[in-house]
Amino acid sequence: MAKMTEQFKEPLYQAVPAVKNKRIFNMTRDKWNFGPYLVDKAVDELIEQVSRSQK
Repeated sequence: MAKMTEQFKEPLYQAVPAVKNKRIFNMTRDKWNFGPYLVDKAVDELIEQVSRSQK
């Protein structure tokens, strides 16, 4: 997970137009593949990110 979040900071990734225009939500896979409880938490985090971006 830490390696993936570090890649989000790379200049090449940051140069992607969708990233520059804040049209990308960075998600790691640490909760998506480990059962319904963690998936629920991941969905909650995604909803929170989308809500923050709407403000």
